[in-house]
Amino acid sequence: MHRFTALPAPLRQVMGWRARQLDGIYQQLAKKKPDAFRYLDYPTVVDPALLAADGYHPSASGYQTIASALASKLHID
Repeated sequence: MHRFTALPAPLRQVMGWRARQLDGIYQQLAKKKPDAFRYLDYPTVVDPALLAADGYHPSASGYQTIASALASKLHID
């Protein structure tokens, strides 16, 4: 969240701080309960070419980039 230039400061910094905090919680949960929870990180879309017109949400290409990154980490038996 701290990288989204479409968000004004200080909202961007506060949202980024909270997002990093939650991400850490998710990582700990995945370590403690690997059979129940899986942590998958994915690239932050900051390339303007991958953002929607609002400059905040990913475009269709941006979502495809995220989906490809996530799919490469999934191991389905």
